[in-house]
Amino acid sequence: MIKTTASFSAILFLFTATLAFQPIDRIENNALKPAAFGITHGPYVQQISETSATIIWCTSYRYSMPIVLWGTDSTISNQTTSLHDGLIDLNLDHQSVTLSGLQPGTRYFYRVTNKKVNLWSYHAIMYGSTVESEIYEFTTLDREKSTVSFVVLNDLSVNISRMDSLLAHTLDDSVDFIVLNGNMLSSIDGQEQIYTDLFDSCCRLFAQRIPFYFVRGVQECRGVYARELHKYLGSESVRYYSSFAHGGVQFILLDSGEKHADSAAQYAGLTDFEAYRREQREWLEQTVTSSDYLAAKHRIVFSHLPVYGGGDNFAQNDMRAHWATLLDQGHIDLYISGSSDHYVRIAPTSNQNSYPILIGAGAGNGEATAIRVDISEKGIEVRVVRENGSLVDSFELGGTAVEQPPQILPDEFSLGQNYPNPFNPTTQIDYTLPATGPVQCKLYNSIGQKVRTLVDGVQCAGTYTVAFDARGLPSGIYTYVLTAGNLSHKKKMVLLH
Repeated sequence: MIKTTASFSAILFLFTATLAFQPIDRIENNALKPAAFGITHGPYVQQISETSATIIWCTSYRYSMPIVLWGTDSTISNQTTSLHDGLIDLNLDHQSVTLSGLQPGTRYFYRVTNKKVNLWSYHAIMYGSTVESEIYEFTTLDREKSTVSFVVLNDLSVNISRMDSLLAHTLDDSVDFIVLNGNMLSSIDGQEQIYTDLFDSCCRLFAQRIPFYFVRGVQECRGVYARELHKYLGSESVRYYSSFAHGGVQFILLDSGEKHADSAAQYAGLTDFEAYRREQREWLEQTVTSSDYLAAKHRIVFSHLPVYGGGDNFAQNDMRAHWATLLDQGHIDLYISGSSDHYVRIAPTSNQNSYPILIGAGAGNGEATAIRVDISEKGIEVRVVRENGSLVDSFELGGTAVEQPPQILPDEFSLGQNYPNPFNPTTQIDYTLPATGPVQCKLYNSIGQKVRTLVDGVQCAGTYTVAFDARGLPSGIYTYVLTAGNLSHKKKMVLLH
């Protein structure tokens, strides 16, 4: 009798424990989840510093145990998972695991794994199959590194496939990071769009081993899912401005926000970028007076909208009102921005921008550029190329300061002769504007037909250089016409194939 009772108690306990398990499909209706359990996106490296890095990836099934195996060699003997407030994250299909305690300038190997959760109760769990990635590697930042190399891309949302050809001419093993400088995504409507429209391409090309820094552009501020974007950048808080140090260089990333005033009808009262720019001003003031910033050999700033040039919209006026003085006082060496269909380099001036400004070209009109920057003891070397590998611009900034002396803002409207001339297939055109206003530069063939528009938009007073690639045009004599308001100048150029 005693033996029978004991057996009955054991059976009753097992029956009760089984009832306590909650099949995952009862926890949440997951009818749309794929039958196969696997890694669907990533992994890729984010939020890298001298002592930490965040690994991000997605799985096809929401309930699993995320683990990153990592180490300084391929044995990857360390193990880290993701948890919040004392609880391991078992209920996310979007995984984000931060590795801490790393050493500066050190190569690390990593692999991501997930153990599927089949049954889950408050006191017990039953795992299913395990999936894992290949082994990848990354290198932490190091402010003592003797050289720094990076590539900047911008405004490719209309045709992200062009990133392949741009990186084919600029990406190699010496590149430390990539900067995605705004409008790399269109209006954001969901997680799959973030991956299929951009991040999957980044992972295929570089992001599993080379981190990227994401500068938010105008388009990334739009869409019902725009408020979730920071999660895919490894950030717990919603903040798209930051700074970091690497190789003796202090880098600053600013968020220019939307172009128009917050009161504009298209924003439906859902934005407050004016307050956000003021917030960044307070942060920028602290940053440019910090000991790390002052000790840096070089200082480089990124934002999607340029603080000068490329237009004269509300946001740029607001940026100048809040940031311009601090940027001048911060003795920056180079400012890199986007939001343009044409590449432009703006020379430094004594009474406006005391630093050169580069405005990278997007994919809108077929003239997309990639900006490659290499920094060493000799100074800063900049090279700008198109998808076909043709050189758009190349210059150097020597030592720890800009090599060109600041210029005074021009007091006259002028158009320079293109150089080289004759040319094949690329050339550059310099021009000056004494005042802010609408500017156009158009190219005509020998019978007066317009064949290209080189510049079309509002530009601030200053000195500009626009690059022109004549591939696809026949040899001959062409006329380029620069118009600003009621003023107009024209010159001839000779294309010889």
